[in-house]
Amino acid sequence: MNETGQDYRLTAQPVGPLGALDARPAIIEPGRGRISYTDLDRLADRVAGRWRQLGVAPGARIGIYARRSSDAIAAMLGTLRAGCVYVPVDPRAPVERNAQIHIECGAHATLIEDRFEAGYREAVRRLGGTIDTQAIGPVGLGRAVHEWAAITVGFGPERHEDDSTSRSRLACILYTSGSTGRPKGWMMSRRAIEAHVRWCRTLLQPTPSDVFANHAQFNFGMSLFDIYSSLASGASLVLIPDEIRHDARRVVDLLAQERVTIWFSGPAILSLIAQLDRLESDCLAPLRVIAFAGEVFPVPQLTTLRTRLPHPRYFNFYGSTETNVAAYHELPDGIELDGPPPIGRPCEHYEARVVGPDGEVVSAGRAGELQLRGEGLTTGYWNQPTLTAEKMMEASDGGPPWYRTGDLVVELSTGELRYSGRIGRMVKLRGYRVEPGEIEARLYEHPQISEVGVVPAEGPGGPALVAHLSVASGARLSIIELKEFCAVKLPPYMIPERFVFHAGLPRTSTGKIDLQSLRASQANSTNE
Repeated sequence: MNETGQDYRLTAQPVGPLGALDARPAIIEPGRGRISYTDLDRLADRVAGRWRQLGVAPGARIGIYARRSSDAIAAMLGTLRAGCVYVPVDPRAPVERNAQIHIECGAHATLIEDRFEAGYREAVRRLGGTIDTQAIGPVGLGRAVHEWAAITVGFGPERHEDDSTSRSRLACILYTSGSTGRPKGWMMSRRAIEAHVRWCRTLLQPTPSDVFANHAQFNFGMSLFDIYSSLASGASLVLIPDEIRHDARRVVDLLAQERVTIWFSGPAILSLIAQLDRLESDCLAPLRVIAFAGEVFPVPQLTTLRTRLPHPRYFNFYGSTETNVAAYHELPDGIELDGPPPIGRPCEHYEARVVGPDGEVVSAGRAGELQLRGEGLTTGYWNQPTLTAEKMMEASDGGPPWYRTGDLVVELSTGELRYSGRIGRMVKLRGYRVEPGEIEARLYEHPQISEVGVVPAEGPGGPALVAHLSVASGARLSIIELKEFCAVKLPPYMIPERFVFHAGLPRTSTGKIDLQSLRASQANSTNE
């Protein structure tokens, strides 16, 4: 229940705790202004009415092809209210890939900024698809969506559905890269998002006085935390403009200006923020929660950030696109890290087990694959039954299926879980099974290493490991120093054969280190 006693649902209910709080800003677009809960609620209603007027049936997939904005959020909420499923894409991605995604999921229509429409329509035609496009003007503060939805004459007949049925409906399909080259769309139900929101509100206790920051694109799972946890709490949501997302100084200026209290992102931007020279000031005093996920946070940068910004609560969140946040660890105050923090314990709406190669649950202290089940889990991959069957294991106890994360973890004596790497990245070296993620974790303990990506390569004597590194500004490490450091952290067969230095490692669109690019670049790399 929210502060007004109103039960929060991703159906036709208001988007947040309306009433005394209706004039509060729901969404803040820096440089443009802010939109209130009342106005966002009305916009969502208008979007739902427009879809109904256009004859879009409940369950239909609706593409959202627009920059992060109040318009895009209103479009997603209105699509949900119409009983439909939204499929957002990253407008910065190649138009053909975005068209392919919407064709693949059988989108009935796409709400698209007019600046992208011509290229999108041509890509859809070239790929042999047929999708109705509903063009809107430049986005900002909901004006474009308002003008599009204003064509509605009335809202059409209201549709009422059983609550249990509506909650089991899909909310969205979010696409990520697939190992076969075909994007995979994971299906997230409304029930799963609500479970995630309940967990967030229990853990962080957000209130209407909080200000969330949105750093992730709307096609990325992290954005579900930002959007729905803030709206369910009557808080405000600041959309970090794309043009400054990777500029640490400008991000900090914006956090100070908008008095942001809750931040969630990948470690990359936080590592950059840690290096700024003005964090000791009171400019970020309102910030009370810093959460990170997606990849290992380098220990030196994390330690620096906690030293210079000691007042927020720090959380390491663990999860994949398919699970959203599935486990969490709060870093205790005043305790120095001797390595990357554990991923912690499962969220309350998840059950976890650690399974060995033989399919049996392993004892504490032994590595195994993390498997999860619970309310927050995806219902599977859109139109990919083979992949769904491979990743979702039938449970022998007759309960819900177990999701195979592909992540290796070890259960610690405290009952918490520590991440050890990816099963898919396992390589065989001179008869030994080696997990590159473990090597990366040890290298991240070096005080001068900022980024690490360890990938296999073919050497003169067979398979070898190459460590790609970037180091702190002004630092210079020799190969001998690195090998000596590894020698006290790793067995000899796990020490990388080569070390390649970069000004900065390549990143994927979601901010993770792009290991595929590193492998492709290795032919031209040399030791320094």
